[in-house]
Amino acid sequence: MTNARPDFDRPELVSAIAAGLNPVKACREALGYSIDALSVTCGLSISEILELEQGVGLDLAKARRIEAALRLGEGRLVRFLIPGADVAGVVNSE
Repeated sequence: MTNARPDFDRPELVSAIAAGLNPVKACREALGYSIDALSVTCGLSISEILELEQGVGLDLAKARRIEAALRLGEGRLVRFLIPGADVAGVVNSE
């Protein structure tokens, strides 16, 4: 694990997400976390993390826990997972 935050402007991270890699997985891998380590850090089960990485069972609370565990900054990951969500997690109607 590393203490650095992923830079969402890094071409390789943006390219990976644009190519279809799930944002949770892309950020986790960019920071060097295994699924086991992320599970311990954020308090979600391995199966919950795998579901999020597969795009199943999207849950704002779970996404925020991962966001906090990876120290991404509030709303950074949620915006990738829920287009139109603002930092407070309220989905905009626009």
